Amino acid sequence: MASALEIGSTADLYVAEGHYQRALDKFQTCLGILIPLLSSEPKGRRRELLHSQIELWMQEAESTKALICM
Repeated sequence: MASALEIGSTADLYVAEGHYQRALDKFQTCLGILIPLLSSEPKGRRRELLHSQIELWMQEAESTKALICM
């Protein structure tokens, strides 16, 4: 999980630098790891935080995809 979160952080940096395709690739990689982990995470604060981060990165991935298509 830690490496997936790091990949997502790297994706945020790529977006900030304007490297949208690299960012999208990183978002897809981290979400591909984190989404399956969410279902096995026990209820609690950590699960809520993970869910929030996944939602945020999904929105960012969609926005990044739109930027690439322009």
